[in-house]
Amino acid sequence: MFRKFINLLLIALIVLILAYIAKDFFAGSDGGDEDSPRRDGRTAVAKPAKRDGTSRRTDVKPVAKKTAKRVAAGDAQATEADGDSSADSEPGEEDEQDLVIKAVREWETQVDDWVREDNREPLASRGKKAKAAIAKVPESERMVAIQTLLNLLPDESFAMMEPILMDPKENPELVDAVFSDMLNRPEEIKNGYLVKIAKMRDHPSFTDAAHICNVTELNDGNVAQPQNGEDTADE
Repeated sequence: MFRKFINLLLIALIVLILAYIAKDFFAGSDGGDEDSPRRDGRTAVAKPAKRDGTSRRTDVKPVAKKTAKRVAAGDAQATEADGDSSADSEPGEEDEQDLVIKAVREWETQVDDWVREDNREPLASRGKKAKAAIAKVPESERMVAIQTLLNLLPDESFAMMEPILMDPKENPELVDAVFSDMLNRPEEIKNGYLVKIAKMRDHPSFTDAAHICNVTELNDGNVAQPQNGEDTADE
């Protein structure tokens, strides 16, 4: 009986010893140093942690410095290209061209209205508007503009050109354009203006008008004669 008790005591002691050894063994493998050898012979290396305690992503590659430089270089080239394209045209040049185009279009729109067959506005009123409007057309386009009106203007509406034709202070080139067009109109239109202009020595077309009146039957005795030094048109 005593021997049986001793045997049980030894067995219990052996179990306690084995349990203690097993505890130390497993505690060393789980909570031991990160560089301690593992059972498979490899060294366990823990993943580095970010400052906020979360694990760092390992699937994101950092941008190389060369890539950043290339992006910067591309932006610089694009900026330089934009600068070169803007340097091709002078500042304000494009705006000036736009203003010219706008003025010409406005003139053409008014011309279309003035020459309409159903326009019942008095010719004198239309003539005043034309005189004011032609002054707003850029000088580089003015002669083309007045010629556009003259080409579209029917004979029965030529009287609307009187504010320009009969103004001795008007631009001589404009007056000459209207005067030349008048000479191609029927006699019942041009003869009256020829006689009037031939009596106006300060008119840009006086010499031509006086000469025509003097070589035709239009001279009523009141037509002025060109003085010495004044040019006369050839017959």
